[in-house]
Amino acid sequence: MCEQNTGQTAGYIYGVEDVLFQIVALSPHPTISVDGGGDTYWQDFGAAIGSDSNTVGMALPDQWAAISNGILHDTISQPFPPNGAAFGTYNVGEGSDRTLATGSTDSSQENKLRLFAEIAGSLEARAVRLAFDVEAGAGSLNAEDPGEAAFHVTLEADDDGSFSEIVDFTGGSAISTGVTLTPGLLDGNAESNLATFDSGVVPFADPISIGPTLRLVFDAQNAGQTTGYIFGLDDVLFRIIAPGDADGNGEVDSSDLFAILAAGRFNHPELGPATWGMSDFDGDEDVDSGDLFLMLGAAKYNAGPYSSVSILEAVPEPSTFALAAFGLLALVTFARRRALPTPAISVSSGQIRSRFSTSQVRWLRTCSPCLSIAVTAGNAAGIVCRTGGTVRETRLRVERWG
Repeated sequence: MCEQNTGQTAGYIYGVEDVLFQIVALSPHPTISVDGGGDTYWQDFGAAIGSDSNTVGMALPDQWAAISNGILHDTISQPFPPNGAAFGTYNVGEGSDRTLATGSTDSSQENKLRLFAEIAGSLEARAVRLAFDVEAGAGSLNAEDPGEAAFHVTLEADDDGSFSEIVDFTGGSAISTGVTLTPGLLDGNAESNLATFDSGVVPFADPISIGPTLRLVFDAQNAGQTTGYIFGLDDVLFRIIAPGDADGNGEVDSSDLFAILAAGRFNHPELGPATWGMSDFDGDEDVDSGDLFLMLGAAKYNAGPYSSVSILEAVPEPSTFALAAFGLLALVTFARRRALPTPAISVSSGQIRSRFSTSQVRWLRTCSPCLSIAVTAGNAAGIVCRTGGTVRETRLRVERWG
């Protein structure tokens, strides 16, 4: 509080009493909720920010924010096309093909787009995949020539009141169009004005549980020759990868299930550290029954693409996936005891078939409701479950090579 030049106060002694100083906590930024057991967030900005590039004040999607030259933006703050590039946010594009963009008059100043998320569900998040397009919209007359559209991209977590980096998607470099931009209006879909990025599967160093706020940061500060350009993002995919989704394509299906065998790492730690793509889903650098149980817990097998799955949905009863998972376990155990090589897998007519270097034919039998597993040399005729269950038809068949 300052009393200088506030009135005719000369010669008086005065002060204040009963002062209330209150710090008001800002509400946390809205977040997308993604299931730790597998979920996909997709953002096409066409529907989110509308098709009128000249409308200033249009709200950004709730989970998005921008910070430009030290100013926080949660709306479109600049019209497009512009008279020149300025700090702020833009709605760039034609028709329903839109880009959430940011502008800069100085590439050394703070200039970021950010997406906020949180982990939901009962399972920890163990791996992530990120994909997006960087699209250029325009360059002012005094823009760097040639220039580029570029972002450093990181994922941060806040679990103690401050954000810290947990993934650097770009390895310290930037995702860039290359130094190919020139001043004037630019078509963001043209090859010279576009950069496409896909991280593939990126396992977390440590699993992420419910609680921390995640912040995906697209940072243009000092990312390259971007002064005077307006550029941004479109077609953003942020996926928490389900245990069992070995290739990170958003589905857990037979190709992922087979990866346990095809990679040849099941119960073979002596072969060296295993990766997610080899079916190490729990991050312990080997492939064993623990990885199978994580697949079961996620309950994504043959459920189609996983996206915004409600955490309140009932978990399905053990079915084809449970039988197939335990069947693979039994099959691998059988193969190891017989000293057989790891099989190659193919699918035909709905059957799971595995070819070994042996002339013997083996059949995997499953029993309901006891879920027992047996590998037999003949058909199911005469097989009786000791607990009174019904022996099911063959689901796995081992055939000789060739």
